[in-house]
Amino acid sequence: MLKAALLTPNLTMGGAEMWVASLASSVDRRRLRWTGAVVSGWGGLDPFLCRQLAQHVPVHTNHGGWNRQPGAHRLATRYFQQIHAEFGDAIRAACREADILVAWGGVDPKKYAPDIKIPIVQTSHTTEPAAANGGGFQSATHLAAVSEAAKAHFSSQAAGRKVTVIYNGANLNRCQPMQGRDPIRAQWGIAEDDVAVGYLGRHSPEKNPQAAVDAVSRLPENHYAIYYGGPTPRDQTTTVVLREHARQVAPGRVIFRSSVEQVGDVLAGLDVFMLASCREAFSLGLIEAWLAGVPVVATPVGSLPELEKRFGKLTVQVPLDASASVLAKAVRVAKGDAGQHRAERAQSIAREHFTSEAMANRWTDYLQSIVSPLRKQRLRRSAKNSHSIATTL
Repeated sequence: MLKAALLTPNLTMGGAEMWVASLASSVDRRRLRWTGAVVSGWGGLDPFLCRQLAQHVPVHTNHGGWNRQPGAHRLATRYFQQIHAEFGDAIRAACREADILVAWGGVDPKKYAPDIKIPIVQTSHTTEPAAANGGGFQSATHLAAVSEAAKAHFSSQAAGRKVTVIYNGANLNRCQPMQGRDPIRAQWGIAEDDVAVGYLGRHSPEKNPQAAVDAVSRLPENHYAIYYGGPTPRDQTTTVVLREHARQVAPGRVIFRSSVEQVGDVLAGLDVFMLASCREAFSLGLIEAWLAGVPVVATPVGSLPELEKRFGKLTVQVPLDASASVLAKAVRVAKGDAGQHRAERAQSIAREHFTSEAMANRWTDYLQSIVSPLRKQRLRRSAKNSHSIATTL
């Protein structure tokens, strides 16, 4: 059986962090066993992700302050197997029985644990090129990316090296409604004939979260912008600006809520999902909207152009610099027959190709392709050494 370890710089609520939790929970345990996961003690922690990850793999971390996050030490103590004094010791503990280590975020495990001898896969979850003096890719034996577009992350530090694309997937169970459309819309205080345009995710400038507000501001009074998510640990400003913008251009028609563990009810209540990002690699929110069958308005960034080239139209596209009027027009199209037909196609494709189980199978195949030849080499060396000893005797 293949044995592997995971490394993540943090466990805040984001797409790459959800990717770690999904990989941990969705693999076929007849094929792969996780020996441990390493979470840097310098990053933030989310209760849901801590619990999710710890349910499926022993988690190790270090005393690093957790970005001064209140309650983080309590979360680590409650959910993680051990809090080590040094980050290198956490890496060694997670990798002790592993054949291979899967990492993301540019953390170089060899910097902290130079004695680990297993292959290391560094994974790109962004299209932004890594800083020229960073990235942690030099010790990586293999490189992977969640889309063709995400290969760009390695352009400055690993130009010319092979990068394997392994598409993302999302947890289908997380996208299933528990209550249904009517109860969640009642919580929002909107009627059945009102139109809910939603955005789920962190409030970061590259996500362009104000697009939902801008669209609603140019649509009739029965259109509402629904937000689930919030600021990142290092950026509170974007949320403040977003809320003020909402008060100015669509007063009384914007609803803000915190992130939720189960997104199925929220997605069931939406009529249109807005993802007008400036930059993406392979958005988790996009996959979740597809799995739930919600029509999507999106910019042609990240994985979307390559997927639509392969599968046909899956969203209603808008340009990167779309005005409020253009966004509003796209919402109307998404709410109509064309948008519904694309949503149905996208749902069918996502449920076949982009579930967390499908993603985990792709990763297992990839990791096996790396480890199997190494095992055969070791067996040949062992057999050769045994033969030499027998001959000497």
